[in-house]
Amino acid sequence: MSRLVLLVYGPLSEIDTVLSLNHQVKVGREEGGLTQCHYMLSDCISAEALSVEISLITWQAIPPPLVETIRNGHISPYVGSTQNPSVREPSKISASDMGEYIRRDNQATEDSEHQKKHNDSDCDTIKQDLKVLSNAKLSTIIDSLSNDLQQEKQSRTNAENEARQLSNKLKAVQIKLNRTANKLDRVLSQPQGYNSVTDEELKTPVMQLQYNIRSFAIQYFSEPRIYLRTEQKPDYGKHMPQYYNKYLEVPENYAAVVQAFIWRVLTDKVFDRFRWAGYASISLNSIWDRLSHRVSTDPRATPAISQKLHTWRATTTSLVLACIKEGDKTSSLHEKRMIVGEMKTVLNSLTDEVYEAELDSILDAAINLDKVISSQIAKMSWDFQRVRDEEHVHRQVLSDMEDMVVVSPAMIKRGRSNGEDFDIKYVLMPREEELCRIKSH
Repeated sequence: MSRLVLLVYGPLSEIDTVLSLNHQVKVGREEGGLTQCHYMLSDCISAEALSVEISLITWQAIPPPLVETIRNGHISPYVGSTQNPSVREPSKISASDMGEYIRRDNQATEDSEHQKKHNDSDCDTIKQDLKVLSNAKLSTIIDSLSNDLQQEKQSRTNAENEARQLSNKLKAVQIKLNRTANKLDRVLSQPQGYNSVTDEELKTPVMQLQYNIRSFAIQYFSEPRIYLRTEQKPDYGKHMPQYYNKYLEVPENYAAVVQAFIWRVLTDKVFDRFRWAGYASISLNSIWDRLSHRVSTDPRATPAISQKLHTWRATTTSLVLACIKEGDKTSSLHEKRMIVGEMKTVLNSLTDEVYEAELDSILDAAINLDKVISSQIAKMSWDFQRVRDEEHVHRQVLSDMEDMVVVSPAMIKRGRSNGEDFDIKYVLMPREEELCRIKSH
C-alpha cells in the first residue's frame, strides 16, 4: 500500500470529525492552521509518481463528508454540496511543495519502516543469539549431566570391583580362620603341656595297685578270725551291696571280699576326686561333678564335647600341679585319714591285725594314679558290672554254691591320651574275679 498526504485548512478537531468517517483516511498533526491527512493508496499507485494539486479548503463550518477520489493519477477534493454558502474558494498550493512534503513524509515512513525492519532484524538476531545461547547452554548442561553419569557409572564399577575384592579377601580370611581353628584344635589335642602316657605306661601303676591290694588282702585276711552271725555286721555304706554279707559267712572268702571292698572305696572316694590337689580338691571336685554329670546325662552330648571336658581337666590339672605348694597337701592328709578310718571301720571286724600302714600305702598309690589319669585327655572309667552282681540279691540259696565275685574292676578307656579317637571305647585292663562259696542254710 502507498500513502498520500493531504494538507487541509481547518481545525484538527473538525477535520478529524469529518475525515474519520472515511476509514482509509488517517488524520495527522496540526501545524499553523494546516491539518495533515494520510490517505492510503492502492498498491498500483505510487505516491512519488503523482502530480497533485491540492486545493486547500478553508472550513467555516463542518462540511459534509469529504470524499477523495483518484482519477488518472490526480486527487480531486470534493466537498459535499456545492450549494453550501459557507464554502470559500479553495486556494492553490504548488505541486513541488506538495511533492516535497510527500517526499519527506515518505522518507520518514521509509526510515520508520527501515528502523522497524532493523529492529525486527535486531530482534531476529537477538532471538537467534538467544536460541544459539540456549542451545549452547543446553548442550553444556547435557554434556555436564553426561559426564556426571559417566563418573557415577565409573564410581559404581569401582565400588563393585572393590566389593568383589573385599569378598574374595573375606573368603580367604574365613578359609585361613578355619585352618587356624583346625590347627588350634590339633594343638590342643596334642599331649604338649600334659603328662601324657602310653597305654602300657598307664597299665603299669594299675597292675601294681592290683597287686598291692591283693597282697594286703591275702596277708591280713586269709586266716581271719571267725565272723559270727551274732556279731554286728560290717557297715559297707554305699560302697558294697549288703548281700556281700553272705560271702563273709565263709572265712575263705574274706580276701576276695576285702579286695572288692577296697576297690569300691577307691572308685568312690579317690578316683576323679582330685585328692592330690590339697585344698583345691574340694572346688575342683565340685566343678567336675557338675560338668561330668551334665555331659553324661545329656543325650545330645557328642564325643567332641566329652573330649573338650577332659581337655579342660587335663589343662587344669597341669596348672594346679604347677601352683600347688607343700603346705597345701595338709588337706590331702586329712582327707586320706578320713578315708582310711572309714575303711578300718569295716575291716576291723574281719581281723585283729594291725595294717594301717599298708592301707595308707595303698591309698597313696591310688591318689598318685588318679593324678596321672587326671593329666590325660582320655576318659577313664571303672566297671564292676553291678547289674550282674545285683542279680544275687534275691537269689535263694538251697545248698552250698559257688559264685564269681569281682575283686578288681575293669578299666575302660575312651580316646587316646592325646585326645584323638574319643569316639572309641576299649578295655585297657580286664576285670578280675575270684570264686567264692556261699554257705547254705
